Amino acid sequence: MPQQRHPGVELDAVMDAAASCYLRFGVAKTTATDIAQAAGISRATLYRRFGTHESIFLAVLTRESAAMAVDAEVYLARFTDPLERNDVQHQGDRPTTRARGGLRG
Repeated sequence: MPQQRHPGVELDAVMDAAASCYLRFGVAKTTATDIAQAAGISRATLYRRFGTHESIFLAVLTRESAAMAVDAEVYLARFTDPLERNDVQHQGDRPTTRARGGLRG
């Protein structure tokens, strides 16, 4: 995960902007310019913060995956009977993750 080096640039805001662009344009068609414009920063600042376009994507993917894992654990914690919990996990009854402006919906 990138470190906070530029005080005015919030990592979550940049990752939210990137996630929004990925949803709108697709990962392959999203450019650094798209992300920078959506985040209200320059491309140079974006690259100073994240290094590469791949690093931006991996940061967003890591954040969203961790949030989804937490959501799944919270959902499954409702089931105290291990058999019921196992049935829910294997029947396709997946939790609907909370929308946060990211990739989850």
